[in-house]
Amino acid sequence: MRPDADLIVLGGGCAGLSLGERLVESPRRAQRTIVLEARQAYVADRTWCFWRTAPHRHDALVEKSWSRLRLRSATRTVHVDCREAPYQMLDSGNFYERAEGLIRGSTSVELHLDTKITAEPQRRADHWVVNTSRGTLSARQIIDTRPAMIPREGDAVLWQSFLGHEVECDEPWLDDTVATLMDFAGCLDDGVLFHYVLPVSRTRALIETTVFGPRPLSTARLT
Repeated sequence: MRPDADLIVLGGGCAGLSLGERLVESPRRAQRTIVLEARQAYVADRTWCFWRTAPHRHDALVEKSWSRLRLRSATRTVHVDCREAPYQMLDSGNFYERAEGLIRGSTSVELHLDTKITAEPQRRADHWVVNTSRGTLSARQIIDTRPAMIPREGDAVLWQSFLGHEVECDEPWLDDTVATLMDFAGCLDDGVLFHYVLPVSRTRALIETTVFGPRPLSTARLT
């Protein structure tokens, strides 16, 4: 029996969609690829930030780029010139829209939204079988981009907890040429607390609180 696809990608997040994009551009690597994603639709649910060390395929999607950074403690502020490797922000909504558009126009890659994987894939002779909420699929190969496991308290010695909010100001008082990567003005008895302030414009910024400590913190504790 002929498999449904050459490759099934489990998970259509950043990794799964990035792989789908590349296979759209290189269809000979897998003549038919199916990307499975549990979400019913993509929404702008996060941002990704990184150092731009070289030109990249998503240059046109970058929402903001900073060539100056600020680090701050209760007693000192340091400014860093990072023009050679600017700190960039990529909005997930723009990324999802681009990836969906590329895949939608492809004859070799399909994206199946609202499709949950209901059992672990099984190897059968020369192909894999994947049971989903929309039926059974088979492929010669699979790539699993899903997280290996959901972390639980006790699984790690050090936890990173973070909470971000996007704020809009009435007046243009933000300096959007400088990103504050670590503001250590706060303190905790059993952890390290710092804030990010990433101004996207003179009136809008992403503010994130991050804590490294011995246990994960709830949203209420971080607010």
